[in-house]
Amino acid sequence: MPVRTNRDLYLVLTRLGVQRDLETFLRALLRVGRSFGAREPSADEVATMLTTAATGEPEEFDAAWLSRPPPWTGPERPARARWEDALIAQIADLRRMRDNGQLADSERYFGLNAPSGTRWYNFDPASYLECGTSGSVGGWDESSPVELVTPPAVVDDDDLERRSFGWEGFCDLLACGSCYE
Repeated sequence: MPVRTNRDLYLVLTRLGVQRDLETFLRALLRVGRSFGAREPSADEVATMLTTAATGEPEEFDAAWLSRPPPWTGPERPARARWEDALIAQIADLRRMRDNGQLADSERYFGLNAPSGTRWYNFDPASYLECGTSGSVGGWDESSPVELVTPPAVVDDDDLERRSFGWEGFCDLLACGSCYE
């Protein structure tokens, strides 16, 4: 199914049925994204990257990721670099929460503060992808489709029927994946 709208993206991602833990999924996504390159991905390519991460080989965990500063504290970087920074920060958050026992909390889906200070509500790929899509572009409502446009195509700020979606939109999806309820 080609991904052209928010509804298309929502349907593809909520039907993935990922059978691995969220950290492994995100490390696989990091590997897939690194192999993609720097050009802006279309919404269809974002969906393909996420689908590939469901079963793809994950990046090895790098202990240096635990000492990286949060991505929101540094200078402004290109969207592709911000995407990787955000993903690595989430992987490090999940590792720290696992290591200190937070992920064993049966009530974690009511929200946990990661050691980085980030608030998390979603700890498995299914809830992460559903909430990431819903929070970043909307999703399930068939009556209000939003066309996902690949940058550098311009979308006016007041255009409710179109949304720019490339690395920047992918960053929004990652952010909403962890904290949107």
